[in-house]
Amino acid sequence: MNRYELRIAGELGERRRHDLRCEPGGAAPAGQSRLVTQPLDQAGLFGLLARLRDAGVELIAVERIQPNHQGDI
Repeated sequence: MNRYELRIAGELGERRRHDLRCEPGGAAPAGQSRLVTQPLDQAGLFGLLARLRDAGVELIAVERIQPNHQGDI
């Protein structure tokens, strides 16, 4: 399964990250957040992007990252 890193403007609280099924993605430039998600399919990714848009979250970048072999997401 593909994993994706999303960079957004601002920060998301833990509850909102949980609702979006995202994990923190580590350090990000000031004023930005990095999130990691593993949607079931491409439709799931587009659904997540739509939910971010509907919530007024500014999307900066989306990048597919290497599969996590440890299965921690």
